[in-house]
Amino acid sequence: MFMTPLRSLLTGPIALAILAIPCAGEARQAKAVLAITSPATGSVVRPGQTVQVRVASPAGVRFAGVAIIGENPIEISVGASSLPAQLLVQIPIDIACRTYGLTAFGRTMAGEVVQVSIRIDVERPDLPTTVSSPKPEIIFAGQGGFSPITLQADFPDGAFLDVTESSNVSYSSSHPSVATVDAKGIVTATGMGNASITARYGPPSANRHTEILVSVPPLPFGVSPERLDFGDQNVGTSSSRQMRLTNTTGRPLVIRSVSAGVVFTTTDTCVTSSPLAVDATCVVTVTFAPTEAGQTKGLVCIGNSLGTFGLTVTGTGVIGPQRIATRKLSSFLMC
Repeated sequence: MFMTPLRSLLTGPIALAILAIPCAGEARQAKAVLAITSPATGSVVRPGQTVQVRVASPAGVRFAGVAIIGENPIEISVGASSLPAQLLVQIPIDIACRTYGLTAFGRTMAGEVVQVSIRIDVERPDLPTTVSSPKPEIIFAGQGGFSPITLQADFPDGAFLDVTESSNVSYSSSHPSVATVDAKGIVTATGMGNASITARYGPPSANRHTEILVSVPPLPFGVSPERLDFGDQNVGTSSSRQMRLTNTTGRPLVIRSVSAGVVFTTTDTCVTSSPLAVDATCVVTVTFAPTEAGQTKGLVCIGNSLGTFGLTVTGTGVIGPQRIATRKLSSFLMC
């Protein structure tokens, strides 16, 4: 079997074919002619391990070349010029523990580009000595804010790895009415108050866990509604909704700024009305203009003399009947 050096692979016909992938209809139609036969998707491997990836063409199609491209930071393999092939993929020793994609890209003798992917789970086989977060406290601007947790682990051999999305980690909230947390460690403020997020590595009996404190202050002024959901919005179009802010603080309220992020934009009468008299109101107009399908979540941030507070806005971009349920965070806004 002739093995192509990495440099020539990156500059040869395989690289050119990969750059041409945007017309991926060919790859989808021809996907059955290429297969990763080993390892199976979901297989667990170790940081620092050299993984043997076996690639074949069940349909017996002849290939001019094939290579494995790993999700960052896993590097491209040395390529092979025929199938079946056994390609070696090196897993970095200091890689974060989580799942990663491995994609086999091939070019047939007829010039057709084919690809097939699996996911592997990079995990340590042993328990860490400790787990910790570099940010042990999250103070939100207000309800609806969201922020990612970073979880790190010290292992007995001295390795210090990111395990935020490790399959060995679970997250839970002491008070979901104040803050919730998903499987990837993204915390969302759901109501005013205090809570703690527990990040646990391994089974409870292993006693490898840490806590992240969460604080969600109440709004010092009235807002109606406190959250906006635009629902489904066709990509390439826009719509606007209003939030009314009322000064319930008992003294004049200085409004310094009103802003939102990415696909949400704002105009307002609040800054020009500042300072807002007691019981006076102003209006924030939020516009949602999705550029792609999927749900987007963001914050309208109101900077004022009492601090900066966030109000939740959500919307789902759709293309005809297409409605992608996967959440897209416009940014991890904390105002």
